[in-house]
Amino acid sequence: MVEQEFPLREVTRNELQQLQQRLQLSEAELSSIEQPILAQKEAEKLKQQAEAER
Repeated sequence: MVEQEFPLREVTRNELQQLQQRLQLSEAELSSIEQPILAQKEAEKLKQQAEAER
């Protein structure tokens, strides 16, 4: 989902929260999955912004 849309829309975040509940993932588990992905996408976004400013 993150590959297709970033930042995530509210509806997508809700779907992911429902999936988290079905999989019974703790907040710590979710964070360990989510943080590297979000950090990478944020870095890509900043890089694109910097390139656009050139």
